[in-house]
Amino acid sequence: MNRRFFLLSLLSLSTLFSQAPNWTSEQEITLLRNQVYKLNLLISNSDVREFSFHWTLYVDKGLVFLAKYDGFNHQSILYNSFRKNSFKIKLAEEGKIRGLSPYLVVFFKSYDEKSNQATFKVVTYGDVYAQ
Repeated sequence: MNRRFFLLSLLSLSTLFSQAPNWTSEQEITLLRNQVYKLNLLISNSDVREFSFHWTLYVDKGLVFLAKYDGFNHQSILYNSFRKNSFKIKLAEEGKIRGLSPYLVVFFKSYDEKSNQATFKVVTYGDVYAQ
């Protein structure tokens, strides 16, 4: 009886936490090599910050991704595989609601070898709006 209750509660908790986040904004962007994309972010209805990114190289199914936020440069290699396809950055300290911090995620969707273009999906979560 205890084992059945444990398995049932574990299953219900896993489905509760496996739901996709409710994104504040979503954008799909296609960029050429070294083409910079800039995004103004309104955080907590008072603070406007700039986030920019571009890519420089695509080799062995890995894309060199460069981003700049809040005066800091970031570099990452993104792949099309599920676990290595995104770049996440925390935009502010803990939020007012349930202690959630607003963040931004850039997903690497695909690379077109004919046109040498990479496609990204940029999403935000929390008290942040993309302009």
